[in-house]
Amino acid sequence: MPGAKSASLLRGIIPGLIVLAVGVLFLLHTLDVMRFGEVRVYWPLLVIAGGVYWVLDPKSRAVGIVAVLVGVAFQASNLGFIKIGDLFQFWPLILVALGIHLLLHEKARQQGEWMTGALLLTLGTILQLQELRLFHASIWRLWPLLLIVAGFAMLRKTLRSRRASH
Repeated sequence: MPGAKSASLLRGIIPGLIVLAVGVLFLLHTLDVMRFGEVRVYWPLLVIAGGVYWVLDPKSRAVGIVAVLVGVAFQASNLGFIKIGDLFQFWPLILVALGIHLLLHEKARQQGEWMTGALLLTLGTILQLQELRLFHASIWRLWPLLLIVAGFAMLRKTLRSRRASH
């Protein structure tokens, strides 16, 4: 497969580029061309490069995407585009993304993980609305939602087994 070959080649090139870049930075520092204080601003680029490296491996793609996003956020903060502290209010979106992944991923649906996906999606959405101050109820008052989801799961299981037997 040509795509797999190019991804494999790129996965081999990225570590070399990282080592090369670090070497150039050290050389520039030792030759008094650039001080490490200036490099401090651009350290997230290494996190981004590592994330790209992981994205190319299907087994670690999710970790790679997270690394790239974290690297971009810190780089944007270092350059003054955003305040990194402002991003922490969006942490529930991680739960939302995991929930959507479980709901849409064929293998997860076949293994019955759709309920976990639905719970993560619901919980993440509620927590995100609270972080944005758009929803003001205590999460602990919403515990009956667990019973509702469990009831749906029980009904779904019963109906599926009944269809399979007919």
